This record gives sequence, C-alpha cells and structure tokens, in this order.
Amino acid sequence: GTVVEPHIQRLLERHALTVDEVRAPHVAGRKVAARATPASATTEIAAARDGIAERLSALQSAADGLLGDATIAGMRRDMNHRLDRLERRLRAAVKQRETALMRDLATVEGALAPLGEQQERVLNFLPLLARHGASLLDAMRSETARHADEIVGARVGTAAAPALPGPA
Repeated sequence: GTVVEPHIQRLLERHALTVDEVRAPHVAGRKVAARATPASATTEIAAARDGIAERLSALQSAADGLLGDATIAGMRRDMNHRLDRLERRLRAAVKQRETALMRDLATVEGALAPLGEQQERVLNFLPLLARHGASLLDAMRSETARHADEIVGARVGTAAAPALPGPA
C-alpha cells in the first residue's frame, strides 16, 4: 500500500500525474518535461524529420541510381539519430530551466517511490502516523477493505481488525 499525503496529492493534481506514472522510472519526468517544452520547438523538430525524409527521397531520385538504398537509409538513420539527440538536449534544457517543476517532481517521487522502491519498503511508518494520527489507520483499514472487496468480490469485515488502544 502507498500512502498519498494531502500535499503530495496536490502536487500530483497540479502536474496532472498519477501514482503509477511516478512509480515507473523516468515516465513522470518525461511527461512533465514534454508539457513544459515549447510547442513550437516540438513542431520544428517534427518538421525537420519530415524535411529530411523528403529531401533524401528527392536526392535518391536525382542521383539517378548512383546512391544505393542502403546509403540513403544509413543517412536517414544518422540524421534521425542526431534529431533524437537534439530533442533529448532540448528536454534536458527544459528540465534545467524549470527548477521548481523538477523540485515538485522530486518531492513526489521521494514520497511515493523513495530510492525507486515501494514506499512501504523504504519509509518508516511512524512519521506518517505522527503527522496524521489515528485517522491514517482508519483510512488504511477502509482502503484495505475496499481493495479486498475489489479482489474477491465479497465484503471483508473490518470488525475482525484489532482495535487500537486509545490514548492513556
């Protein structure tokens, strides 16, 4: 189970991310950087790709068979590789420029997938309990019952869960 604290939920909503996207390596970073990349730059890179394909086809026709298919295919592959590299550099520049955005993403990743692992395997539960109190345990019980219902299709009683001692 993953505990999504309210401030983490707000960051997820602000950046239109899901918990699953954050858990998958690099998916959230790519998505956030892609949204922050100027649309005109993305359009120009796509136009460059189309232009390269068009111009190389025209060159092959104009060369009247002097250049083989493998030569043109190799050139197309090399030029597309360079455009891919340029696009990665553009996204890296966007990430560097958008420091607040990347800080938010690092906060979310650190809370939901610390060290790239499942939250419950890395983080200690006690700080969460100290911040949210017994209501966190109630929410966890409720979510566990809902999940069990979803899996087996039958209501798993929460009455069997041990009662927590109240404050002394």
